[in-house]
Amino acid sequence: MTYSLITPLRNEAHNMTQLYEAVTQQTLPPERWVLIDSGSTDATPRIANRWAQEHDPIETITQTRFHDDGHTHENFALAINTGLQHLLQTTNSSPSYIGKTDAPIQLSPDYFETLLTTLEEDPRAPFACGIQTVQTPQGTQRKGREGQPESLDVNDIRLYRSTFLETMGGYPLTPAPDAVLHIHARNQQTPPRVVQQARFTKTRPDGSKTGRWAGQRAKGRYMYQLGYHPLLALGNAAYVALHDPPHTQWAPMMWGYAKAWAQRADRIDDATVRRYYGHERLKEVTHEFLAREKAEPHQ
Repeated sequence: MTYSLITPLRNEAHNMTQLYEAVTQQTLPPERWVLIDSGSTDATPRIANRWAQEHDPIETITQTRFHDDGHTHENFALAINTGLQHLLQTTNSSPSYIGKTDAPIQLSPDYFETLLTTLEEDPRAPFACGIQTVQTPQGTQRKGREGQPESLDVNDIRLYRSTFLETMGGYPLTPAPDAVLHIHARNQQTPPRVVQQARFTKTRPDGSKTGRWAGQRAKGRYMYQLGYHPLLALGNAAYVALHDPPHTQWAPMMWGYAKAWAQRADRIDDATVRRYYGHERLKEVTHEFLAREKAEPHQ
């Protein structure tokens, strides 16, 4: 069992040691690990190139195509596709599994081996991911809560079946590309697998390079662009307020959504995604809430 791994990097010099340890200490390291420099101005390319010289599985390439700075998800997607093209053009056969990871990351030692084993056992699953944990003053804790619907546990440190990415034409150049891939997987009735035993922690303090508040405003804008029904956006904000510290994050999220609505920002050109967030997801959330209320005894 083998897989390849893609990691976009932009000014991540201070996270490189942590990244290197997280990946190279895996019980099943990647057969090929492609590091993409996405316009760094710090020591990131120099560190990555040194790794490539010292370790055969590590390869470095440079991203040459960019959106403007207001499209961070699209730039990330362009970097992932640069890595995909490199893998396909420099091997005789397409890798069966392709993973992706960010730089500020901690992984359980068997993270990718566990995901790969899961995909081998379930040939219909398009991708697998683990459970995200967060660092708090009380220590590392599970993001969200135990017993929540599995759809809320689908996270973005994933191992993809390469055939699924091929059917999607690569990594989507859209807001929230991981969400888009998740929706299309569900639409094809091939649900992804969430592996409870595999755990990862994103260690960037604010969750986003632009800072926590700017990152949440961007998330709210993406929600509008993906076609979120207003009630679904409010429900998402309420969930964050109740379960994701710091609980004030709902405010910039809803500000970003409202601003995008007022500006009539462009919606995603994907009817499947717009239909899901505009109608289907709201019905799912309502059903999940009612089922939970029925199952939980009231005092």
